Amino acid sequence: MIGTHPKTGKPYSWFGGEPTSIKHEELPYVSEDEAKQFVADAVALLVKDFGYRLPAVHPTESGKANGHDPAAWGGLVENIVQGRELHDSLRDLAGKLTASGMGDGAVVNFLRGLMASSNAPHDDRWQARYDDVPRAVSTAREKIGTRQPSLPNRLLQSSAQFTGSFVPPDPLISGILQRRFIYALTGHTGRGKTAVALLFAAHVALGRRLGDLDVEQGRVLILAGENPTDAKMRWIALSQQMQFDRNEIDVHWIEGVFKVSEAFEQIHREVQELGGVDFIIIDSSAAFFEGDDENNNKQQAVHAKRLRDLTHLPGGPCVLVLCHPPKNAGDDNLQPRGGGSYVAEMDGNLTVTKDDMAVELHWQTKLRGPDFAPVNFLLRSVTHEELKDTKGRLIPTIVAEHLSDIAQEEMTKASRCDEDLALQALASNPGASFAELAASLGWYAKNGKPNRSKAQRTLGRLLRNKLIKKDRGRYEITEKGQKILKQKGAD
Repeated sequence: MIGTHPKTGKPYSWFGGEPTSIKHEELPYVSEDEAKQFVADAVALLVKDFGYRLPAVHPTESGKANGHDPAAWGGLVENIVQGRELHDSLRDLAGKLTASGMGDGAVVNFLRGLMASSNAPHDDRWQARYDDVPRAVSTAREKIGTRQPSLPNRLLQSSAQFTGSFVPPDPLISGILQRRFIYALTGHTGRGKTAVALLFAAHVALGRRLGDLDVEQGRVLILAGENPTDAKMRWIALSQQMQFDRNEIDVHWIEGVFKVSEAFEQIHREVQELGGVDFIIIDSSAAFFEGDDENNNKQQAVHAKRLRDLTHLPGGPCVLVLCHPPKNAGDDNLQPRGGGSYVAEMDGNLTVTKDDMAVELHWQTKLRGPDFAPVNFLLRSVTHEELKDTKGRLIPTIVAEHLSDIAQEEMTKASRCDEDLALQALASNPGASFAELAASLGWYAKNGKPNRSKAQRTLGRLLRNKLIKKDRGRYEITEKGQKILKQKGAD
């Protein structure tokens, strides 16, 4: 070995003797694939750090270039580092690395490392290819078989090999949503799923914080299959409430129901033309179900995997699927309708529950990642000058807005106060109607009439908390409710 060590000032020397003195049987075993991997790594290192250049690979009609296989490892590495023919080179090298036995995560990290070392401009085209690497690796895996091959002649991995395939989490909405993950958002009809999902879409497109949560700015795609007209109304109203230009915001839509399996290639092509997407909302899972039995476990597994494929679109988007729970499911058992195989394919099952006009977002059953505190929203009934019926009358629609912890506490206190007042009024007049109860409490709507809706919602909360019960059309105060009244009287 020739040269002087920069720190010791002494000539380099071999530890344990010269290489030529080591017996053949004492050499460590190296498989053919491991040797190829070493060569690929060495080539990448020489190109990256020592200024080496390899001839560009430009396949001819015969499939050869300069007498070399156009899919040769060195040429592919050179193309990626120089920013040439990125799509084909990434695809071909992903296939070779995957076939060699390299884990998917390690292949992603390796290819992205090559791209990051490139002197080529890191422009939108480069970023789209960079984001598309996981999909290229996934496609390569599918072509050689879904089973992850074991390392040739060796199953055990060192700690370095095992942890080398780790792909760091890439948050979209801090603590809640990650890129390349798919989530269910489950809740009963009318509980705020669509309103919350559209609020997420706006915050991502604008890169605007959601309360204390960091939000990464990105392009959004919404599959509006369940009720496109309702989605249009909500989006028009939300643009006014959040003061963004809906004609300029980077949100894209696919209207109506279609078969994802048949349209996937077209979606992929159009998303690629956009430069990738970061967030996809599917409204709803039931609308895009291609089976004939929503309760069939096997069909639901196929459906969930098909939706997961959308995470492999250019940009590596996070996918949020709006789901309905089984009929008569309680708020403590919110799972997507269908079989357990659907939840198994999701990375998390987010849930929405509603109390009056307040909505709580949390999770049940499954969440890949750290737990997070419930996030609260307020549903508001709003109007917009463009939302009118054929007779020119304003049509109200529902939008969501984030509720701070302080605002949530204030709302809870106000609701509790309304409940106490309604309980006292009901004790004085057990047979009172909603209108009579509202009038006795001074609850009036904007039109000057007693606010029956507020009285009904308040009694509904008392009923759920078992402070009152309904018998033959009349509300009666329960023993639990009587204790509350006595306590309030004592106070």
